[in-house]
Amino acid sequence: MRRSQQAPGIAVPGRIAVRVGDRLLVLGHDDISRVVARNIRCDLHTAGEVLLVRQAFKHLRARLPAGRFLQANRSVMVNRTWIEECRPKSHGDYMVRLRDGAEIVVSRGRRREFLAALNRIG
Repeated sequence: MRRSQQAPGIAVPGRIAVRVGDRLLVLGHDDISRVVARNIRCDLHTAGEVLLVRQAFKHLRARLPAGRFLQANRSVMVNRTWIEECRPKSHGDYMVRLRDGAEIVVSRGRRREFLAALNRIG
């Protein structure tokens, strides 16, 4: 990604600045339910809309707090404050239901780390 396409380094605790088209949005971590990888872009799901962010998944993952955002599988991170239910599925996978009704599969490879982080909710 070229420097001109990156969001400026606005460091505000509990918030993240992202470029969406020609706009720069500053979103609260609580407002983001999940991040879904889409090739070199990501969809940021919020309560009201899905924002297409032109930034790689690994770069967004590095900018979001690891304790708050849990990687469910290779292409989805979920905000643990949005999780309502986690139940076993077939073949060792788990299904997570979020407050907005979305259901996300937690892969077998991520299951142990995901559930351990979920159990640390206090």
